[in-house]
Amino acid sequence: NEIYIFNALTFKFIQVNQGAMTNLGYDDDEIHQLTAYGIKPEFTRESFAEAVAPLIRREIRLLTFEANHQRKNGTTYPVEVRLQLFDSETPPVFVAIITDITERRQNEESLRRSQQNLANAQRIARIGSWEWDIRTGDLFWTDEIFQMFGYEPNAFKATYEAFLEAIHPADRDAVTSGVNAALENKTPYNINHRIVQPDGTELIVHEEGEVEYDSAGDAVFMTGTVQDITEFMKVQADLKERSERVRIVMENVADGIVTIDEKGFVESFNRAAEEMFGYKPQEVIGKKVNMLMPEKDGLRHDSYLKKYFETGEAEIIGKSAREVEALRKDGSVFPMELVVSEAVLGDKHLFIGVIRDVTERKEIESKLVHMASYDSLTSLPNRSLLTDRIDQALAAARRHDESLAVLFFDLDRFKDINDTFGHEVGDKFLVAIAERLQHATRETDTVARLGGDEFVILLSGVEGEAHVGRVIDKIIDDLTQPITIDGNEFFPSSSIGISLFPRDGDDSQTLLKHADAAMYNAKESGRNQYRYFMPELNRLAAERLKLEENLRGALKNEDFLLHYQPKIDAVTRQVVAMEALVRWNNPGEGLVPPGKFIPLAEDTGLIVPLGEWVLRQACRQTKELIDEGYSHLRVAVNVSGRQLQEEKFLNTVSDALAKTGLPASGLEIELTETLLMSDIDKSIALLDALKDIGVTIAVDDFGTGYSSLSYLKRLPIDVLKIDQAFVNDIYTDPEDRAIVRTIISLARSLNMKVVAEGVETEEQYSYLQVKKCDLIQGYLFSRPLPFDEFRAYLNDQGDCARIVGKEDEETSPPVHIKAIS
Repeated sequence: NEIYIFNALTFKFIQVNQGAMTNLGYDDDEIHQLTAYGIKPEFTRESFAEAVAPLIRREIRLLTFEANHQRKNGTTYPVEVRLQLFDSETPPVFVAIITDITERRQNEESLRRSQQNLANAQRIARIGSWEWDIRTGDLFWTDEIFQMFGYEPNAFKATYEAFLEAIHPADRDAVTSGVNAALENKTPYNINHRIVQPDGTELIVHEEGEVEYDSAGDAVFMTGTVQDITEFMKVQADLKERSERVRIVMENVADGIVTIDEKGFVESFNRAAEEMFGYKPQEVIGKKVNMLMPEKDGLRHDSYLKKYFETGEAEIIGKSAREVEALRKDGSVFPMELVVSEAVLGDKHLFIGVIRDVTERKEIESKLVHMASYDSLTSLPNRSLLTDRIDQALAAARRHDESLAVLFFDLDRFKDINDTFGHEVGDKFLVAIAERLQHATRETDTVARLGGDEFVILLSGVEGEAHVGRVIDKIIDDLTQPITIDGNEFFPSSSIGISLFPRDGDDSQTLLKHADAAMYNAKESGRNQYRYFMPELNRLAAERLKLEENLRGALKNEDFLLHYQPKIDAVTRQVVAMEALVRWNNPGEGLVPPGKFIPLAEDTGLIVPLGEWVLRQACRQTKELIDEGYSHLRVAVNVSGRQLQEEKFLNTVSDALAKTGLPASGLEIELTETLLMSDIDKSIALLDALKDIGVTIAVDDFGTGYSSLSYLKRLPIDVLKIDQAFVNDIYTDPEDRAIVRTIISLARSLNMKVVAEGVETEEQYSYLQVKKCDLIQGYLFSRPLPFDEFRAYLNDQGDCARIVGKEDEETSPPVHIKAIS
C-alpha cells in the first residue's frame, strides 16, 4: 500500500511511505513538492477540492474512490483511494491509503471476456428442440434432432410412435412412464435414455419437456429439448472407473493419504493413515484436520489456510517434503514427513497430504547426532559440541554484557593408572571423573571431554576471578575425593587452566587455546593447581586500575546523569511510568557505555554508592515532574545484587523517599529474576519489607531465569517485565509468542502487571496490546532521554512524531511514522 499524509488546505504532501515513492518513482525531496491532485491526471485542484468536500463538511468519515496515479516517467496505473480527514491537527491533514488495483482491473476485463465467450458458446451450441401435438400425435423436430436420430428430415415422418420405435427397447417403458407422469401430474418431463440409429449406433440423450394445457385443463402440447450426452456419459463412466482405481491405490500404498477441503475438513483418509493415527475413517471424515495435529500447530492451521486463499502465500502447499509433528488418537505425538499438493476442481479446492511416519528414521538420526556430538565413553559433549556451546554462550554474554570462563582440566598421572591397571579400569576412572565434574557444576554449565584425560568446563555468567576461584575450589573438593574401582583406591587430582571472556579472547578457539596454555602452566607449577591465562593480565590490570580511578573520581564529582525511557499504557498510549538508566559523562571521553563501567563498579563495590546516587537522583527528578502536574508517574530503578547485600539498603530507600519528598507509590524497584531466585527466603523477607514501605516491586528480564512458580506465588511482586529477547521475534518465532502469552497469562493469574521491553514496531505493539499486556517500553515510542528532553517529551506527548534518536553508546532502530488515532 501507498500511504500519504497531506495538508487539507493546500493538498501538498507532508509525509509519504517508501511504497509510495517506489511506485511513483520520485525521491523524498521531489515527492514533497507534489500535491495529492497533481499525481492524478483526471483531477484539477478545483475538482479534487469538490471531491473531498463531503469529508470537510463532516458528511462522511471515510471517502473511497478510484483514480489513476501518474508516475514520474509519465505512465499511469489505476488505484483505489481511501481518504480520512484528521482536523484535530494543525493544520488539518488528510491520510490516504492507496491500493494499486491494476491486477483487479485486469481480472475484471478477463472475467468480462470469459462471460462473453460463454454467452457465444451457449448461442452456437446445437441442442435439438421438439414439440408434440398431443391432440394429433404429430411430432415436430429441429434438424439437430433428426441428425441425432440418424434420419433425413424429408425422408422420415416424426410421430410419437416413430419416436418410441427409435428408443432402445430396454428404455421404452421408462420413457413412456415419464411422459405419462408428466401428463397426469402436471410435472416436468426429465429423463436420460438411449436411442438406436438405423445403422444400429446407440446414443445416450438427455431429454426434458413441459406440458401446455388449454383453458379446460386438457394437455394440448408438450415441448422440450434433446441433448446428446453420449460423450459425457462415457467420460463419467471413465471417471468412475478411474476413481475406483485411485481408491484401490490409496488403500494399498504405504504412505498415509489425507485429503481436505478448502475449509480444512477431512474428505478422505486411507488405510495407511488409519494405522498411523489410530482413527477409523468415519471418526475423521467430515471433521477438522486440526484433530491430527498438536495443539500449537492446530491453532495455526486455520490462519495459514486463510492466508493462502487471501494472498496466495503458502507455508507448505506445493513445497517439498517437510517434517512436522502429528497427533495420534491416543494423544502421542510422532514426527512425520508431509507433502501437500492442491487440486482445483471447478471452484472447489482439494488439498492432498501425503504422510510418511519418520519415527524410526528420526531415532536413527538422533543416535547419529549424539554420536557426532557426544563422547561415547562418558556421554559428555565432545569438542565439536563444546565449541558450539561456547559460541552460543559468547553470543548470550555479549547480549547481556556478562563474562564466561573456560576451564581446561588435565588429570594428573592418569597414564600411570592406564599402564598399571589397564584400559578397562582407566575407562571406569574417566567415567567417575566425568560424573564428579557434572555433580560439581550447575545444569547451565557445560562439562565436555576432549579425549584422553582432558576435560573442559564452560562456566556462564561468572563475576570475575573471585567467582571462578570459588567454583574451582568446589570442583577440586569433589574431584579429589578417593575413588574405588574394582577394589583399588585412587586419589585423583588435576591441573587446571582458565581463560575468561572477554579478557582472554572473544571466540571459542582462542579461549580454548589460552585455557590449554594456562593448564600447562599449572602442570609446570607442580600439578593439582590452577592458573589463569597470563599474557594480557598486566596491561588489562593497568587499564582496569585507571578506569577504577576515573570511576571513583566520577562518583566524587557526580559526573553521572540519568536518562529516562517512558513506559506507555498499552490502551491509552499515554506515559504512565519511566525507567531510570545511569550514564557516565566522562569529561575526557564523553558518554561511557554502561557495559564498560557497571561490571567494574560491581566488582569493586562502587556499585553501592553509585546505586545510592541513582536512587536519590531518580526520586528527586520524579518529584519535580509530579510537582509539575504529572502526578501519575512512577520511576523504576534497577538494583544490583551488591546493593541488596547491604544491610542498610532498606534505610537507603526510605531516606531517598523522605529527603526528596517522593511518595512511595512513585518508586518501583526492579530486580532480576536470577537475583531473586539466588536466595529465595532472603528475597521474600526483603521484598516484604520494601512492600511495607509502599514501593512497587518489578522482576526485570522475566523468562530468562529459572523461577519456580511456587516461589513466584510467595514473592510480593507487582510487575513482570518481559525480556526483549522474547519480544524481538514475536512475529516470526512461535516459541517466543508462546512464552509471551504464558508470561502475560501467568501475571494475570497472580494479579500482576506486565511490561514488555524492547518494543520497536507497531506489529509488536499491536500483538502485545491484543494479548492484554499492560505497559509498553521501547524505541517504538522513545529511546532513553536526558531529563530535560524527557520533560519535553511529556509536554509534547500529544504530537504525532515520536522521539527516536541515537545515543553514543546505543544504536536506534529506524524512525517509525506514528499512526494517527
